[in-house]
Amino acid sequence: MKKSVAANVSSATSAVGWIVVVLVLMQAITGVLLGLLYRPSQAPARWVDGRYATVMTSERVVQMGPFADTVGARGRPVLGPAGPQDIVLSEAASSVAVSIPEAPLGGFIRNIHHTNTGWLYAACLLWFVLLVVGRAYTTGMRIWVVSIFVLILVVASAWSGRILPDDVYAEISRRIVGHQLQEAPFGTFIASVFGISPDDVHLSRTFFMHVLMGAGLVALVWGYRARRGLAYAIAFVVVVSGVSAVVGPELGPLRDAVRGLDGSAHADPWWVVSPLHALVGWFGAELAGYLVIAVVLGLFVLALPRRIR
Repeated sequence: MKKSVAANVSSATSAVGWIVVVLVLMQAITGVLLGLLYRPSQAPARWVDGRYATVMTSERVVQMGPFADTVGARGRPVLGPAGPQDIVLSEAASSVAVSIPEAPLGGFIRNIHHTNTGWLYAACLLWFVLLVVGRAYTTGMRIWVVSIFVLILVVASAWSGRILPDDVYAEISRRIVGHQLQEAPFGTFIASVFGISPDDVHLSRTFFMHVLMGAGLVALVWGYRARRGLAYAIAFVVVVSGVSAVVGPELGPLRDAVRGLDGSAHADPWWVVSPLHALVGWFGAELAGYLVIAVVLGLFVLALPRRIR
């Protein structure tokens, strides 16, 4: 590789690496703030008088004992007593749909955390590609190994974070992945640790693993050192976060925590995990699992000194 090209690749790698670092720190900060209001429970949400609760965005007259009262929403989502045909939210879904938007800047922070996940995933992929082009596996074993772990943790934490709202997508995705993992290498153990075993769902475990992987990401990138690019990375993340806060996610289809899914619900895999979903479709969960393990081990072997290989 010519010196000028190598220098440009090195500069780009440093700049994108800093973008990954700043995005991880931004996700950690917003994630901690969201975690203060999130309730990792699939139990049905209850209204103030103990009845099942639903989300509503318009005024409704409700009966409370012998009295009637009006619950006002003023166009924003609030909890109200569920009627016979209303969807009953879980405590997790109600915290995402109502508690977080009600908090000061809650919706703003959630928009940043949700949308920046895609930017972080794309930045990690670009960073990894630049490290491959720059042959980091022959010159920088530490950063090469760190980049592999970062990419794995970003994919896993992105998926686990997406199922925390406990909506229709979360339920379908949890079922599909939970069943597929039963056939994959170490899959039963992984499903149990993440709380997504088909017969033993624990949203609190999923939340704990999401937080744990986030802490791992912060620990991995904390020691990142590069010669240049930090100022550009901060500027990029500030602009992206501003856009993310404005064009945030729409609330997904709500899952009924009492009646479950009606059989007609459908959800496509989130684009972050679509490649893995396609791999399972082509080869089956077991073979796909062995292929992923082989590729990851092969990437680690590339960084070993030649005399060891």
